[in-house]
Amino acid sequence: MNNTNIPELKKNGTLKARLLCSEVVTYTVGTDDVTVRQIIQEQPVITKNLGSGTQNIEFTASIEIPKNSPPSFAGKNNKILWEIEVNLELEGLVSTDKKMGAISMLPNGTLSTFAFCVDPEIVR
Repeated sequence: MNNTNIPELKKNGTLKARLLCSEVVTYTVGTDDVTVRQIIQEQPVITKNLGSGTQNIEFTASIEIPKNSPPSFAGKNNKILWEIEVNLELEGLVSTDKKMGAISMLPNGTLSTFAFCVDPEIVR
């Protein structure tokens, strides 16, 4: 089935995903709250080239949390956050909806993050 509402890539693009573990700390300076994020672990998950004419993008990947990694944690002013970051690098993707007469353009890159929980390792 050809869905004309799904735009095609006019040029090649790239899909990249990476595993991130970050420490997020919030502290007070005077009367202001300041939040700082430091990536403490990072590893690539997938890099996939997308050819022009692509209409649907799907990928499956397995991830393995490195041994001795910190588990997810959330305290009052500190947390350990695990995420998969997906970056879609596109150039000039234009979507037209002929019924509504609308034209929209996506930015050259689209970034999404998906947080998940990492439980502590149980040692027996």
